[in-house]
Amino acid sequence: TKKCSVCSRELSIDMFGVRSASKDGHANMCKECKSKRDKEYREKNKDVLNGFRTFLRNSFLFVRLQTIKRLAICV
Repeated sequence: TKKCSVCSRELSIDMFGVRSASKDGHANMCKECKSKRDKEYREKNKDVLNGFRTFLRNSFLFVRLQTIKRLAICV
């Protein structure tokens, strides 16, 4: 068993995510608390995350376009 650092509940070790950097190999907060925290973060930072997704999408499309152009020159 392990104690969650957020909700302070004593839970089975399988209720914690894997984290190789910690001593016991598991995260310090339970999966339920991490899920809640991640959801709150996504709701608070929608504009930042959407901007990053747009950046990644545009980067991928740019690289894809360059590859297509390069292939067209080779043919």
